[in-house]
Amino acid sequence: MGFHLRVSGLATLDGRDCCGAEGEWMSCLSDNKMRQVDVAARFGENLVRCRKRANLSQEELGFRAALHRTEIGMLERGIRLARVDTLIKLAGALEIPPEELLGGLVWTPSDPRIGQFGLRD
Repeated sequence: MGFHLRVSGLATLDGRDCCGAEGEWMSCLSDNKMRQVDVAARFGENLVRCRKRANLSQEELGFRAALHRTEIGMLERGIRLARVDTLIKLAGALEIPPEELLGGLVWTPSDPRIGQFGLRD
């Protein structure tokens, strides 16, 4: 039994394709009401918080993670959603466990075909 994730195949929220990362709005249920959840934005908020706590500039984090500083900026603004390898690079560069960058993001399975992303407070 698998779950179907309703996600665009686009790499950016504005519709530009780059490297096949995913990052479109996802639906979730909260208090029995449908609402939109932007997973990329929450990831970006987590990245900004962790980078600032490490006292690193976007450029320094990019250097340590072998990513361009503009990519760091796009991730922080929620324009791009990190691939798994990028998540690992960022966590290693920040010297934190990867789950810190995923804080507050949850997956709630529903029926066998459709699951939903949600945010934890």
